[in-house]
Amino acid sequence: MAAEDVGKEIRLERILVHGMTLSALSEASGVAKGNLSEIENGKKSPTVKTLRKIAKGLGIHPGDLL
Repeated sequence: MAAEDVGKEIRLERILVHGMTLSALSEASGVAKGNLSEIENGKKSPTVKTLRKIAKGLGIHPGDLL
């Protein structure tokens, strides 16, 4: 899966499913807001560790983002 696709999936899950702001997900996941933005915009691929943190912050399984 391309970085853009993972980022889109994270954004959809964050906004449409959980109604979270970028700041709220940053706080919940421990991932910096700037990093989240770059990941969601497909400018950066998340590491496995970061993907796990994001999924935990969203309360979902990491595989749901792939």
